[in-house]
Amino acid sequence: METQDGRDKKSSVNSDVVFVPDNVVAERIPQTQEELETNIALLPKINIGALFATPVWGPAHGHWITVLLYPLWVFVDDTILAAVKNGGVAIVLAAIVTAGTIAFCIFFSRTAGEKSYLRVADKVPIQTYLKREKIWAVVSVLISITVVCIATWYNLAINFAVV
Repeated sequence: METQDGRDKKSSVNSDVVFVPDNVVAERIPQTQEELETNIALLPKINIGALFATPVWGPAHGHWITVLLYPLWVFVDDTILAAVKNGGVAIVLAAIVTAGTIAFCIFFSRTAGEKSYLRVADKVPIQTYLKREKIWAVVSVLISITVVCIATWYNLAINFAVV
């Protein structure tokens, strides 16, 4: 049985050749180094998901070292609380630890997007990856706002009430 264009229907179903229109190039898996570099150029310079929720975004994208930020964030919270309560040297320590943590998150967010895309470039089209990262950005900002609100409430309601 033949299709409308004259090809045998059985052979067209089992064909390994996939015809992709030129306007859908970004929706396919990169086949060459040039296509991969073009896709990398489409990535944002700063990954918002990695910036605002580094210890959540990192492991979800294969960067397991970022789980070490959980205890560091607790330490930052404690040093800020000590600076508010005691002043003096605690303010300097809180500033150094907070600045270091923020600097690491900014550095990580600038480098992690490309590394994470390269891990899945042979499985996920760039447009799908970018859509997922937009979702991660919104969720990460919400996570960050929630964590700051809970930490602030805890420090004001519990920690200062104990003192």
